[in-house]
Amino acid sequence: MKVTCQVVTTPSADTSGTSVLLSLEAKKYLLGNLHEGIQRALLQRKVKTARICDFFLTGKTEWKNIGGLLGMLLTLADQETARKADHQTKLEEAIERNRAFAEGRGGGGTAPTIPEPFEKKSLTIHGNDNLMHAIGTTRSFVFRTSMNTNFNEITEDFVDEFLKVHPMKIYPDGYVQNAMDTSALADSSGTSFNSGRKRSCNGELIAPRTREEVLKSVVRDMFNSAWTMDTLMPEDEVPPNEDAPVPDANAPPAPPALSKMVRAPWPAAMVRRLPQSKPSAASLSYFVILHPQRGRFLPQIAKELGVTPGPQFRELTEGRSVTTPNGRVVIPEECMEPQKPGKNILVLDIPDRSYVGPLLARDELQDEGLEATVFWLLGPEVAKDERLWEKMQTWTKTTNVVSSPDICPNSITLVGAAKAATKLNLLHPDHFPIPICENEPKMAVPEGLTNLILAKPQQQLSILPKFELQQLPIPMTLEDGRFDIEGVRAAAEPEYIKLAKEARENVEKAEISEELGEFPGKEVEIIPLGTGSAMPSKYRNVSATLLRVPGAGSILFDCGEATLGQLARLYGQEKLPEVLRDIKCIYISHLHADHHLGTAAVLKAIHQVKHNGKSVPPIPSKTAIPGPDAPMTDADLTPTVSSLLDTSDNIMWVIGLGKYDGLLKEYADVEDIGYSWIRYIATEEIRTGQGKTLRYLEPFYKALSILEIQTAKANHCVGASTCAFTWKDGFKFAYSGDTRPTQEFVRIGQGATLVLHEATFDDELRGEALAKKHSTTSEAIKAGMDMGAKALMLTHFSQRYPKLPVIAEEGHGKQKMKVALAFDMMKIKVGEFWRFEKFIPALRELYKDEADEEDALVVVEDDAKPEKTPKAQGKKNEKKQKRVEARAKNIRSGDDQWNSRGGRGGGKRGVEGSKQQPEELLPTEEVIALSEAATQSIPKGLTNLKQVLPGYF
Repeated sequence: MKVTCQVVTTPSADTSGTSVLLSLEAKKYLLGNLHEGIQRALLQRKVKTARICDFFLTGKTEWKNIGGLLGMLLTLADQETARKADHQTKLEEAIERNRAFAEGRGGGGTAPTIPEPFEKKSLTIHGNDNLMHAIGTTRSFVFRTSMNTNFNEITEDFVDEFLKVHPMKIYPDGYVQNAMDTSALADSSGTSFNSGRKRSCNGELIAPRTREEVLKSVVRDMFNSAWTMDTLMPEDEVPPNEDAPVPDANAPPAPPALSKMVRAPWPAAMVRRLPQSKPSAASLSYFVILHPQRGRFLPQIAKELGVTPGPQFRELTEGRSVTTPNGRVVIPEECMEPQKPGKNILVLDIPDRSYVGPLLARDELQDEGLEATVFWLLGPEVAKDERLWEKMQTWTKTTNVVSSPDICPNSITLVGAAKAATKLNLLHPDHFPIPICENEPKMAVPEGLTNLILAKPQQQLSILPKFELQQLPIPMTLEDGRFDIEGVRAAAEPEYIKLAKEARENVEKAEISEELGEFPGKEVEIIPLGTGSAMPSKYRNVSATLLRVPGAGSILFDCGEATLGQLARLYGQEKLPEVLRDIKCIYISHLHADHHLGTAAVLKAIHQVKHNGKSVPPIPSKTAIPGPDAPMTDADLTPTVSSLLDTSDNIMWVIGLGKYDGLLKEYADVEDIGYSWIRYIATEEIRTGQGKTLRYLEPFYKALSILEIQTAKANHCVGASTCAFTWKDGFKFAYSGDTRPTQEFVRIGQGATLVLHEATFDDELRGEALAKKHSTTSEAIKAGMDMGAKALMLTHFSQRYPKLPVIAEEGHGKQKMKVALAFDMMKIKVGEFWRFEKFIPALRELYKDEADEEDALVVVEDDAKPEKTPKAQGKKNEKKQKRVEARAKNIRSGDDQWNSRGGRGGGKRGVEGSKQQPEELLPTEEVIALSEAATQSIPKGLTNLKQVLPGYF
């Protein structure tokens, strides 16, 4: 049997932790950290994921260790949806061939084989305390049932047909462990916790439950529920929206209404709040033991015992006894070499130095003759502890692979994205910076350790049949691990280099006063950190945009997974704290996962640099800023609290759908992300002018020098918003989030200086845009022109189509609106938007031959296949069209879990769940007709993308 361990990631700006892929011939296991960015790393490394059936998470339950888990689960679940659609297509084709065969239309031979029944993939996530609580906080927007997903807060050995995994929970020095109470919990009023329900969706009474029962039920209902869209329940039993306006107490009572049946929310969304938890100090490590291997079969001895070669040989090699022709029973052990003991693999996660002593004192680690491959996952400063190196010296029969931020260089993980950025840098270094990487480790390791290996991405250790270390190649990377910047530049096409030079010269010659003149906000800088949609890809991350307003502070508009890593790669470790300290607000447009899964990491990083990780002292219930009641005078506040609240830089503002505040609050039970410093403002309350969070608006305006915020409903999913921010100096910024074009957004964005608008689909795919409630290029540009905007940036491009909208080389509309396309980690000031049109000829040349280079996220397990012939490609396209039609049929029938992959959310209703009806979807034939007629609606001045920049996607 062949067994390998591959180092997928090590600590870097792109990937905050270490992950190791344990591969056997029939199964794979992922051990270590499932950090943000793990999907892009797997894609970049071309790691196959289809046979991964178990995740073993190490360390503490913190976002830096589990931040990529949800995105990974959504991806794997959607792979299963696609696999099921493929299976259904093959089944229907086989049934049709059998029908033709039975009718004599199938030619000669035997009847076609019917595929086996579809079997769901099963996946189990093993982790530490609070794993289920952390996942449960996302129940409002995560709902997938396409694969059997299970969560195990592991306390006992895991055993399957290949190995045993022994968990080791380690607590820091001096820690006194208190068992968490799992009896029936009480809420703040002292009543037993019942998750806010009196009855289930089936009308059954719900008895008080323990914390563990509630959490198991929630995560089960998120991934393994039998709920369907036709599940009904009485309307008066649907849980109310806690954030709905409170009825006027003086109003006359409403007449009793007849109860009617409405569609029930999926069960997990019925849980209004999770039982309270608290951060766990435990760090989880694993001792993996492969099962013993049978010895080599000895055929000569078998023959001497009278065994007949052939099937009886096979029976013996598979461990079964046989009876010889003369009646003798031969057991396998008689003709096999002695059994080989199983190999040992240890994954030891040490968050800080206080865990070193307790870990090394574990009974499992006392055998100095231990034979094992040991992966040391070390936190900051841990590598400086001499006790670790002394332990490695005593383990003379071990191979020690050490991964640490102090030892592993901050090398480029996403070399595909770095390659694109390096080529763009030739166009203009100020606008397209090269990602920062530090290739020198912070400390050296002790000399003389012959059994030490420094972890590097793409290291592969062969465990069986014999130990061997191999460094798998990483494209565009030098032998010492540095990204090959000069090699990438040298490989650029000469014509592109020529056009890039001309573009820089044209920019230097131009006068800004002739282009846009003087206006408020021209020094405001916009920095797209993620410009893709739905899921991260090799070249583009998911949605996030940083707006830096001089003298007022920065705002992060949406915060998809790995946003913090993008900031770290753009600014480097030295400048990053300054950038984080300047971020005063995070705005979340809606609750699709690709727009906010990076929020927890960013909030914690800001909490560290602003408050040194310390929470605000307890605050009286009646205060000017955080209290829900009438404000008190300064005399009523303690001096410490008063001074904290008077310093606006200490406050972190978050604006989004009201329900998202509940998610942050629940997750703060697991990990301190600085929630006590957060002041939350609900977008729906800004829109309606009613609600308890509006008391924070005036302090927010003062803290960021803002005059007004306006929000309007987006035409995308329930709770989605568009917004417009106006600063006191007259600068106005409008952000679409995800939406179809709406008049309300145009209204609130009137006179905008800068508009950031999604352009998910090309104009020829307008039918897709209608079905999935996104905008096309021309629709986004028209919205900007209707607003009278000075500048427009297009973003949120589809990851699924190798095409890019292109803009005219002159301004749009009477006001000559300047339009730019967003690239990941691009930096441009509003007053510099005129420059972008100078870049278009070079960009056209750069991407002309790179169509179809974009890789889909790892969805297949097959090895690379030769290029298809035109005939084979035609059959592939025909099958793809059938899958698209089947998917459209599923959407209309309600079998597609309410949303295509374009939204990554748990359904069209988002967190509101209960009384919202599914949004109308167009019939397939109507979508096709709209797609065919799409080009008729393209405004003048636009050029079809196919002829210009096909390869950017």
